[in-house]
Amino acid sequence: MDGAKKERIGPKEERKLEKVERLLSSIRQFDEERILLVEGRRDMEALRKLGIEGKIFCLLTGKGTLPERLEKVSAKRVLILVDFDPEGERLAHVVSHMLNRRGVNADLSVWRNIRSYLKKDVRDIEGLANYLLRRSGEAR
Repeated sequence: MDGAKKERIGPKEERKLEKVERLLSSIRQFDEERILLVEGRRDMEALRKLGIEGKIFCLLTGKGTLPERLEKVSAKRVLILVDFDPEGERLAHVVSHMLNRRGVNADLSVWRNIRSYLKKDVRDIEGLANYLLRRSGEAR
């Protein structure tokens, strides 16, 4: 048996990738009134590799405390897309709570869905980009 056999993705994996791609496609359709919140610059760069061009705000980059940085978010609607690990989960909920108290619609639905689809395969946004780029190449 040949040890160099190329692994193909199965139908279940393909459906999972299609669901995640639909979610990313919805982010690509952002209007001017919505901002995507990520943890840092590398997360932003990873999303740019996936073709996401809208406004992205890095939560943990810059001067000041998290509440001070969140004061700079002027949009009425934000999408939170942080890492899928326990620290990211805590950050998502803290940021969502702080923004909702200010009357900002903080959406965690895309983050929750991606996390549920890929929880065994991906822990962070950089890993999401790498995983999707690698898997899309295997599907061909």
